[in-house]
Amino acid sequence: MNTPIINTPKDGENIALLGIVANISLAIIKFLGWIFGNSYALIADAIESATDIVGSGIVFLWVRYAQKPADDNHPYGHGKTEPMAGLAVSILLIFAVIEIATGAIARIRNPDIGIPEFWTIWILLAVVILKWVLFMRGYLIGKNLQSTAVTGDAFHHLSDAITTGVALIGTIIAIFAGPVFSSAADWAALIASGFMCYNIYHIGWPAIRELLDERNDAGMEWAIRKLIEKNKNIQYINRCIVRKSGFDRIIELHLLVDGEKTVRDWHLIAHAIEDSIKKEYQNVTHVSTHVEPSYRIID
Repeated sequence: MNTPIINTPKDGENIALLGIVANISLAIIKFLGWIFGNSYALIADAIESATDIVGSGIVFLWVRYAQKPADDNHPYGHGKTEPMAGLAVSILLIFAVIEIATGAIARIRNPDIGIPEFWTIWILLAVVILKWVLFMRGYLIGKNLQSTAVTGDAFHHLSDAITTGVALIGTIIAIFAGPVFSSAADWAALIASGFMCYNIYHIGWPAIRELLDERNDAGMEWAIRKLIEKNKNIQYINRCIVRKSGFDRIIELHLLVDGEKTVRDWHLIAHAIEDSIKKEYQNVTHVSTHVEPSYRIID
């Protein structure tokens, strides 16, 4: 029987830190490959790696900050910085797309710059493999943590893997098909920038939805309703809303109850319900319970 892997926010920090180290190394290698290998596909990749360094740095710092406990100024904690990191990564990608696309168009208009060196193929291939590994690791951690920032950073790595793969195909065509196809690598970079636009949406939109407190965990809401229904004192659940705040969850409950009971009775019952929810879900930090009285009218 396989034991499920349980990740912690620390794993999110570590994968972001690994991404920073990898991207610094890749950016240097790609810039050198561009200078000595005459490959615009590599300079396009190097620009994206430079944005990745900043993006992974933001994820690392803001994921760490999101774990700070609640204080007087932030009674619901600091979790909102986690989707803010995902949004920042998507904004950085916008600038990378503009730079890559404009450079590729300029090269296509001026095709007499030469053909990339053969050895640049090996750099591009190594980048594809490394970025795919980083994506898989980051995606699994982000999915386990339900982290917008970590998942977004993982898809940033996937974007790199796919765009570099396109650049690899273009470079191979440019090298082996002859001077007629010398701009194939530049067309590949342009196509890659188009794919990056999809990733901007894929990373940025979930972050915006979370910042706007959109309901996105119907399964957890259903499970909490079933948990509350076990308490015979509750007549009806008017509202059960789960809000995501970084790694934490905040619950809002509106319950229809027996109006004949005292305020003290319902205070104790509400606390018992809150305790049962927090016991079941370790990531629930706040439960706000509002009780509404129901009176039976006797003729």
